[in-house]
Amino acid sequence: VRYVPELWEVDPAGERDPRRVPGSRQGDFAPAFAADGTLLFLSDRETGEADEGPGPSLWSLPDSGEAAWTAHHPGGTTAFTAAARSDTLACTAALLPGAADAQAHAGLLGRRRRAGVNAVLYEVTVDSGAELGPAEPHTFVLGRDASPVDAGGQGLEGAGDMALAPDGSLVAYT
Repeated sequence: VRYVPELWEVDPAGERDPRRVPGSRQGDFAPAFAADGTLLFLSDRETGEADEGPGPSLWSLPDSGEAAWTAHHPGGTTAFTAAARSDTLACTAALLPGAADAQAHAGLLGRRRRAGVNAVLYEVTVDSGAELGPAEPHTFVLGRDASPVDAGGQGLEGAGDMALAPDGSLVAYT
């Protein structure tokens, strides 16, 4: 048995039947609302972008219409949060050692893929049971019409816990 997360719309008043959000059979997860009411979520849906590679991307679903691909980090995004009163987002995504940014990380992942490397060498172990590969979780801040800003590494056991100030001016993470 395999469980696939789906998003459902439920009427809090109970006047309409619950309905599955269109297209959510691809494994949508981590829903959150943006300041303008747009539903944001992570999904492994096909982006249509050949260079994006595997891993969950950030998608948006307006009040009406189809889900739209919003952002992708090479190797995928593991968590995100939205500011309550601005269009600023923060997300957790990994960077391989030696990668200064997402573009360099994508290059390293591409070289690994072309070389046929799909193994991970674990150089550190911890008692938490978390898988620790060479990539370290980082917090990235995404603002409108700006490149993502790397706010820093979360350490090898980064949980992805983060919060944004309501106006998006400050990010806190563990």
